[in-house]
Amino acid sequence: MEFVRKYKIDIVEKPFNSSIEKLAIEGKWGKKEVNYHLRDWLISRQRYWGCPIPMVYCESCASKDISFKGQAFKGMAGWFPVDEKELPVLLPEDVDFLPHGESPIARSKTFQKGVKCPKCGKPATREVDTMDTYVDSSWYFIRFVDPKNNREIASNEAIKAWLPIDHYVGGGHVVQHLLFARFFWKFLFDEGLIDKLLGDEPFLKLRAPGWILGEDSRKMSKRWGNVVTPDDIFLKFGADTLRVYEMFMGPFDVMKPWSMAGVEGAHRFLGRVWRLFNNESGITNQESGNEVNIEMHQTIKKVTEDIEEMKFNTAISSIMELVNVMTEYKVHRDSITSWAEYLETLAQLLAPFAPHMMEEIWVEKLEKPFSVHTSEWPKYDAKYLKVDQVTIVIQINGKMRGSLNLESGMRNQESEITKMAKSELNIAKWLEGKNIVKTIFIPGKVLNFVIE
Repeated sequence: MEFVRKYKIDIVEKPFNSSIEKLAIEGKWGKKEVNYHLRDWLISRQRYWGCPIPMVYCESCASKDISFKGQAFKGMAGWFPVDEKELPVLLPEDVDFLPHGESPIARSKTFQKGVKCPKCGKPATREVDTMDTYVDSSWYFIRFVDPKNNREIASNEAIKAWLPIDHYVGGGHVVQHLLFARFFWKFLFDEGLIDKLLGDEPFLKLRAPGWILGEDSRKMSKRWGNVVTPDDIFLKFGADTLRVYEMFMGPFDVMKPWSMAGVEGAHRFLGRVWRLFNNESGITNQESGNEVNIEMHQTIKKVTEDIEEMKFNTAISSIMELVNVMTEYKVHRDSITSWAEYLETLAQLLAPFAPHMMEEIWVEKLEKPFSVHTSEWPKYDAKYLKVDQVTIVIQINGKMRGSLNLESGMRNQESEITKMAKSELNIAKWLEGKNIVKTIFIPGKVLNFVIE
């Protein structure tokens, strides 16, 4: 229990039901008792990968309990830690990976060469098991902030500059790894190797992604034959399609079933984006430019906030809406110079989700001399966010064929809205050569052309 108290492992005693407890004690057929469940962490592994355990065994010193450097090693006679001057102990390269019922390192000759007992100086042997890789990953986030430091795990300046970690994003092993990583941090904190101002918690927020199920809504497993491998998607659709689909398929932390139809939909969306950049087209008039400009700034705000909150699915959805608007007004090029800026901003917004495609577009199509991933993130103008508008859905025989974004003051102007709808190219092609039997208008909502 001293270990528990020292390393701040919280133990919560579950209260007894007072009436039952009282009856049991008074009747002498029961008593109150608290059981503590502490789980040992076995770190040794009989495998090659992982850090060698820095211990040596001396046969000569194994006959009695001994003390070493002021520490008693009762029950560990013959075992000694490697001197700090000999650290780190590196993995040998002459290993046998065939199964022999023991660690591959056990058959290495170089690993045991020249090993001496730090107590008596006689020949000794190294421990051939390696540490569980959790040992490494439980503290390497600290080492990452100062990886070339040869004097200490990391400098205080680097630790204070980068830690604690803002977001911890983990998968299936997140709970167990989080437990070990917190233990390492708390140990270093108690030993004074972590600045007290940083606190005794290494991670400020934990986010665990939801499980991706098979198309049959069961956990992916060879048993069910519903496993989807990334390689299959890469070869047919490309890596960007997979990235966009996985982030678009639902909220980050919610369990979601896989859908090949969804993958194909993401691929079609990226195809539309590609055509948008590779079509010599633009905006025909200032009014259309305003529509795109409003949508662009609203999208910048939405995507910026959603990425920070890890709402990737809604961020991509807003980009899709922007692409729809840009595609709707993408007709013969005019003198509007902002079209190139719109394309640049779209590439930047989509770069976190489709990095390979946007990098190619940024450098090859937009002819930028630097990577899109080093460009400055776009900023929105607040004056475009509060626009008093209504969207009028344009239908042909009840099917949506387009829409008009208008100032709310025009919501009741049927004749003007009808005129504007007929001038839209996407609507005009459906009306060409057709007889309009009647027009159904719902103010501020729908304009429906009934044709024969």
